[in-house]
Amino acid sequence: MTPTNVRFTDDQLAFLANMDGDAKTPIGEKVRRLVDEGRQLREGMADYLAAASMTARLLEKPRQCLRAREHQLGRRSDILARSFESLPDAFAYLISSACETDDETNVPLARLELEMSDRLLSLVEVLLQQAATEFSSCYEPKLVRERLQPRLAALTRLAGLVNEP
Repeated sequence: MTPTNVRFTDDQLAFLANMDGDAKTPIGEKVRRLVDEGRQLREGMADYLAAASMTARLLEKPRQCLRAREHQLGRRSDILARSFESLPDAFAYLISSACETDDETNVPLARLELEMSDRLLSLVEVLLQQAATEFSSCYEPKLVRERLQPRLAALTRLAGLVNEP
């Protein structure tokens, strides 16, 4: 490694010192981690595992805040929990696969489309479960059902069209 000098404002130093709530890790190590993350963003994330790791780190604090708030309230939302599970995976797959080299057959794009459909449909299933049952794990079951019912009816009509010969 090559030593270098960098000037930081007091605000930047305070941020680095408390980054991730970790005052024990040296600031130099935190700066190296930020540079690595910045490089990963600039160079693209063609590797699914790297993209998944990046999205997980990005969402860790909001996920912890949600858990703490739900614990405090003694309530839980399957919609939010599944969103935190499914959306990072979908996002990581999308950004890691979108730039794959394509041949004339468009096989990588077709595979990307199918995989994204599967990932997004898993969220639709959660919403449908919340709308279809009297017992649902969300903060406002009645409001969620009322909002989803018209869409559920439209989806039912669309499903009927898909199944027609």
